Amino acid sequence: MTDEVELAGQVGALANLLQIKLLRSTSELQAGYEPGQLAADVDASYDWALMDDARLLVCEIGCEVHIRRGAEAVFDCSAIYGAVYALPEDVQLSDEAYGAFAATSATFSVHPYLREFIQSLTTRAGLPPLSLATLR
Repeated sequence: MTDEVELAGQVGALANLLQIKLLRSTSELQAGYEPGQLAADVDASYDWALMDDARLLVCEIGCEVHIRRGAEAVFDCSAIYGAVYALPEDVQLSDEAYGAFAATSATFSVHPYLREFIQSLTTRAGLPPLSLATLR
């Protein structure tokens, strides 16, 4: 873990956050809400790419949520946010450093946006609001 933090720090020392924006989202209500025990499976993902001649780092942070009642699917949704960072000219860091940054720093930056989106989406679908867990 220390190596990942150190690698992420190499990027974090140089990157300047420009924007966070919703890139893609989907949702499907498969069964209406009935009082009872619901369970949620949450899967997180991340990816990154260098753009504009390596002057922009775009980190895509995603979340898929599957809500079920027992084995019955109730609601599925997903969202991918993009965090865009400016990098100084002529920066040359390893792919491992960019990956570690996306997995840690960018994920922490985007997580509140994902949490609000998923909570709002589940509420709008007529389900109890789902709050994503705190990152540690």
